[in-house]
Amino acid sequence: MSDAPAAQLACLNCHTQFIGQYCPACGQKHGPAMPTTMEIVGDLLRSALSPSGKVFETLWTLLRRPGELTRAFISGQRMRYVHPVRVYLLCVFVLVAAITVNNTIRGWTGRPPFEVESSAMFARSDAKQQDVKAVDGNDAGKPPSAAREAGRALGSHLPDWLRERVKARAKNLDAVESAKLQQRTSEAITKQYSALFAVLVPFMALVNWMLYAGRGLTYAAHFVFLLHATAASCLILLPVYVLNLPIAYFPAMLVAMAWTVLAAQRAFAVSLWGSLWRYLVYLVPTMLFSALAGVLVGIVSVLFID
Repeated sequence: MSDAPAAQLACLNCHTQFIGQYCPACGQKHGPAMPTTMEIVGDLLRSALSPSGKVFETLWTLLRRPGELTRAFISGQRMRYVHPVRVYLLCVFVLVAAITVNNTIRGWTGRPPFEVESSAMFARSDAKQQDVKAVDGNDAGKPPSAAREAGRALGSHLPDWLRERVKARAKNLDAVESAKLQQRTSEAITKQYSALFAVLVPFMALVNWMLYAGRGLTYAAHFVFLLHATAASCLILLPVYVLNLPIAYFPAMLVAMAWTVLAAQRAFAVSLWGSLWRYLVYLVPTMLFSALAGVLVGIVSVLFID
């Protein structure tokens, strides 16, 4: 056995001099700078697919114990689970990918977008009949509605270039069927899901923070909670898109809502009733803001995207 001292290594990440396989400063394992395929595959299997991996444990805990990830994070347990931002980005990415693949396959087979079909299943028959009458032109000759008059009043305040753009698009849209227009709007909203999530989460966290005012919780704590809640909703909705089950969309949404109520109860140490009434109040501004964001995306897509 040789008594020669071990060679000192330089960490490629923080340049700390050390002896051994792992840097004592940043924890990076010693190895060549250029990654190999086996290294990437091995890291993926160890971190994501292994039952003992942190990603698997985090996602399983997220679904099995609503609110536990938030409770652990705001109590100071930062390293026990994957960071909330990473969990949020991973789940949103997976859901958006599933939605995109689903609607792409539907486009190939000639079926309407998932959201259109799921909404049609719960649409009222009288609403469908009104759509048919509108397409057939049975409303011709009637005085303009209040909504149309409001639209004209709003248009008078638009810049000239935007008003002309709206007029030009309106002429082109006259020849577009209602179903195709709805499909185009739905596809535009689907493509902007990740952006909508990014806009909605800070707003929803603000509403939640105001509802729990006086309990010693910071806005950041509620922001973490909304990151986890959004991630859980994405995972709950994921099988619906993967299995292509439009009829299960609204039941899955109800499950996601129930998850949020139970999560708030555990994360913020309140009673079930306290979590429930706050959530019901929270839904009103959140749904209004979500609808407004969706409408704006739809309007922009119809006016400016061919």
